[in-house]
Amino acid sequence: MDNENLARQAELALDRLGEHNSLFYQGVWHTNTAMADRASRLATGFAALGLGPGDRLLVLMANCPEVQITYTAAWRAGAAVTPLIFLVSEDELGHALVDAGAVGVVTTAEFLPKVNAAVAGAPGVRFVVCVDAPADAGQLVHDFADVASAAPGSIVARSGSDMAALLYTGGTTGRSKGVPLTHANLNWCGQAVDPESATARVTSHLIPLPLAHAYGLLVLCIGLHRKEPSQMYLMRWFDPAGWVALVEEHQIQGTALVPSMIAMLLTQPLEEHDLSALTTVSSGAAPLPAEVRRQFQARVPSATIYEGYGCTESATIISSNPADRPRHGSVGLPVPGCEVSIQSDTGELLAAGQDGEICVRSPGVMSGYWNTPDASQVLAGGWLHTGDIGHLDQDGYLYVVDRKKDLILRGGFTTKNSVDEISGRGIGLDAAREVAERLKGRLEMRSEPGAGTTIEIRVPVSLSALMALEVESANTVAAIPISAVRRTVRIAASDVARTVESETILFDGEPVPFLPLNRALTSAVFASHETKRQAWSAVIVESSEGRAAIAVDRLRAAANIVVRPLPRSARSSALVSGASLNAEGDPQLLLDPAALVARAWRAQARDAEPAAKKRACVLVIDDSLTTRMLEQSILESAGYEVEVATSAEEGLEKARARQYGLFLVDVEMPGMNGFEFVSRTRADARLGKTPAILVTSRNAPEDRRRGEQAGASAYIVKGEFDQNYLLRMTKELVG
Repeated sequence: MDNENLARQAELALDRLGEHNSLFYQGVWHTNTAMADRASRLATGFAALGLGPGDRLLVLMANCPEVQITYTAAWRAGAAVTPLIFLVSEDELGHALVDAGAVGVVTTAEFLPKVNAAVAGAPGVRFVVCVDAPADAGQLVHDFADVASAAPGSIVARSGSDMAALLYTGGTTGRSKGVPLTHANLNWCGQAVDPESATARVTSHLIPLPLAHAYGLLVLCIGLHRKEPSQMYLMRWFDPAGWVALVEEHQIQGTALVPSMIAMLLTQPLEEHDLSALTTVSSGAAPLPAEVRRQFQARVPSATIYEGYGCTESATIISSNPADRPRHGSVGLPVPGCEVSIQSDTGELLAAGQDGEICVRSPGVMSGYWNTPDASQVLAGGWLHTGDIGHLDQDGYLYVVDRKKDLILRGGFTTKNSVDEISGRGIGLDAAREVAERLKGRLEMRSEPGAGTTIEIRVPVSLSALMALEVESANTVAAIPISAVRRTVRIAASDVARTVESETILFDGEPVPFLPLNRALTSAVFASHETKRQAWSAVIVESSEGRAAIAVDRLRAAANIVVRPLPRSARSSALVSGASLNAEGDPQLLLDPAALVARAWRAQARDAEPAAKKRACVLVIDDSLTTRMLEQSILESAGYEVEVATSAEEGLEKARARQYGLFLVDVEMPGMNGFEFVSRTRADARLGKTPAILVTSRNAPEDRRRGEQAGASAYIVKGEFDQNYLLRMTKELVG
């Protein structure tokens, strides 16, 4: 059998390293032999469900041991894996399923509703396997443990030139593109880690980054070529306090983080914990601010941060900093077997110190894009043109100075002179102008011969940018200004002292009120399911009113956000001071720290605002709590009575039980979508005369036509959301 086959490499590693505790997850050790046995059985189960050689298996999972087991099982069955990061939207998931021709999906329970909704539009999918699948999971859904209970099987023969993974890039124009990587590509990336690198020298690693991602493949492939046993400590989600606790308790030597995670760790009392075993921190995916590096290394003096660089098209790895001579600000030297050149727009090789496009040759580079015959521009001259700008110094260290790959609003503007379909390229001034217009601003450009070109993006003074901590609660993403974050902590259920009217925890030896964010946003009283929780992530928020522990489901990242303040008439919730738009154009709440603290101190109090005279009742139907709250706030402030529904099915049930003056309906929802809801109500003799407004992130002409054909009275795009237009349309339709 071809030794480049990754399933075969996994067996060789098992023989070479012998049985040992290889993965620690949520308090339990898993041995390498036990995980290999589960992978062998799962491969047989996959085959019984119809997964065969050359098929694609999509993987959308939270971190757990089953991620790596799934990868190995798919390769044993002769299939290729398509990992997608958990932030993927339902629409992006549906595109990947269809474009990849995936025959199956493996997921975890929190993503199952999204998967089921996307699978409905992907007829080629034959099965869904879910870790801890609920009883009513769906017709195609199988429980992971059941599928992995089959008898062990043998490895299906595949060669190094056969596809092992189909990864999707973050597209800048149109859809993201598939990057097929072979067994040989990924086998090389595992071998390419220099044995003298800092990562290779440590034997215990803490992994908070998502494994269902290109990074997870790199972790697994590096492990296949280790010469001695090592231990991985896996976090389901990144939690700064939990990270510190694990490093201290287990004296972990190495970890991998992105810069926003390192910034979040600076909110922790690092000096109060024994982190002296930590020597190696790998950082990538974005430039690391010098001040963040300085602060972290000063507060954890045993640790050195090593930056590295790679991209999907190069099997995730291009360069890394050597253990004994790292250079701050550099992403290191090309890994063994990889060549890096800096080229001009005409393909000329540039000298050390000159900025140009970073180009790469290595055994890890893809042969072309999936379902895209012509990749000549990206692979021109036998080099992978990364689309990133950088330079080499005299000693061959690589510096990345600009990232053309970053999406607009996710890292900066580029000035490529045309918009094209090459994944990872700049999207040009047209995109910059489009974003400026979405922010009610404008783009201006002035050229002066001999002096260059000046580009200005002017936006209203009502917009502001700030650093915020993004958190998630009940599937709603909100942001808290980082200046108000005193610390992030992990709170066990036993840490919460409850009375009939309040809940508190001890922080720095003093009692502070404890308030789940979801309860604050929905103004609910204690929920029974909250008392069953074992632990929360919590943000200690500080204001002039004092401190409060705000409990959330997950801490996401620290990020710079552009904030649009809400008009005074729309602020029916004192907790919300503004909103920002994410990359999909959906609104996200910016929370007011002082109001959060005040609400926590009077947990059972309600905002005492005078009720306006009620007009006709509007039914708001949207599966996003954030959008429901914003729309409800605007309409109630204008005097309308508002009821809400979280799905089109619930909305239809409410519409048949009560007379409404208007339906305000989201388009993209699990199950019945907004188009279908409007069509059904138009066909109903009693509901047909009730006007309906569709609210959606879709802005394509065909979507607008579909809304008109369904019978919608108006169509509002979330990225262009204007409360005055909404109120004007509502007044025209219902008075």
